[in-house]
Amino acid sequence: MVKKMKVKTILSLSTIALCMFLLSGCGNYAELNRLALVVAIGIDKPAVEKDTYRVTLQVVKPKASAAGTTGGGGDGVPFVNYTGEGRTLIEAMKSTSVKLSRKGFYSHTTMIVVDENTARDNILKVVDFMSRNTGIPLKTSVVIARNTTAEQILQSLTPLDTITGVSFFYQIKNAQDILGSYFNATVHDLMLYTRPGDDLAVNGIELTKNKEQAKKKDNTEKAEPAIPIMKGMGLFKKGKLVHWLDEKESRSLVIAFNQFKAAHITVPCGEHAYASLAINFSKVKKQVVMKQGIPHITARIKLKGFINEASCAYDLSKPEALKKIEHEVEVTIRDEFMDSVRESQAHESGVFAFGYALHTQHPQQWEKYKNEWYELEKKAKLQVVVDVSLEHAGIREEANMN
Repeated sequence: MVKKMKVKTILSLSTIALCMFLLSGCGNYAELNRLALVVAIGIDKPAVEKDTYRVTLQVVKPKASAAGTTGGGGDGVPFVNYTGEGRTLIEAMKSTSVKLSRKGFYSHTTMIVVDENTARDNILKVVDFMSRNTGIPLKTSVVIARNTTAEQILQSLTPLDTITGVSFFYQIKNAQDILGSYFNATVHDLMLYTRPGDDLAVNGIELTKNKEQAKKKDNTEKAEPAIPIMKGMGLFKKGKLVHWLDEKESRSLVIAFNQFKAAHITVPCGEHAYASLAINFSKVKKQVVMKQGIPHITARIKLKGFINEASCAYDLSKPEALKKIEHEVEVTIRDEFMDSVRESQAHESGVFAFGYALHTQHPQQWEKYKNEWYELEKKAKLQVVVDVSLEHAGIREEANMN
């Protein structure tokens, strides 16, 4: 009987607590109804030599309220962009925020777009500002607007996902999963790359076709609309953008970051014949040691996957045939990786984190050579070892399309 009374008491107290929670929620309804949902932020620096920033806030339009006011929905544009300027980012942000009739709410911000001027000046200023602003999630993605402004990117209207900032987020995810040439760089990720001997890499995004057409409402009704697309990856040196890698080159960077999880590679397997492979596992280990003042770098890359399309002129059911394709993939990845490393070294970007590897593996050597690392890395002896393992050849093993 005593146990039953205790159970009833606990249930009663839980019910009272739940009711109090629900009542307190209702009390806050009026405040929630006065929030402006910011889904994307654009940051532009109109002139590198001037201390002026231009901030764009992309805000979702509220639906029609119970009071009868009208807003987004229907066939209208479902968001509105507000812009403002200032000598600092916080000043520009505040000059933009005061134009809102509701309090800015940043918990669902998915994207931060910065222009090339801001990136070349120092993107770490943006990272520092975002990390100090507790309202902006650290998981928010960061991209660089190429050959255009962040404001123009956020003005574009996309046909599938009507909120531009949301569309960018899923476009990055698709590019990462399908191409393996991009990865989702967040504010938190960029905060980590203040490590010694390491530098930043950030995805680029560019408008296709006519920039003015992209922001017109009828753009979403065209069969081939003007839309933003992923465009290479920016390399940084001490927070400043110094160079762009193209899509093929940036694939090596994704591998180096151990972010190459699900992507496709196509290699030749005869005259006018190709094999496409799905890679579902990737791992890289870096070893760096100084010998007579010269960095000796070894990168060991292990890939696993399977063939999902082939027009090869030999029987893929035979082990030696798979070995040939594995060898082609190994050569392709090795050459791409070495070319990308040399490209980054030529522009003195430590984005492959070999300096950080030396810092962790041989800290005394790093302390000795850290002040001249960028120059020393250009002279580095680089060895790339690639090991590819194909688990199977797919459903149809015999692929002779001739």
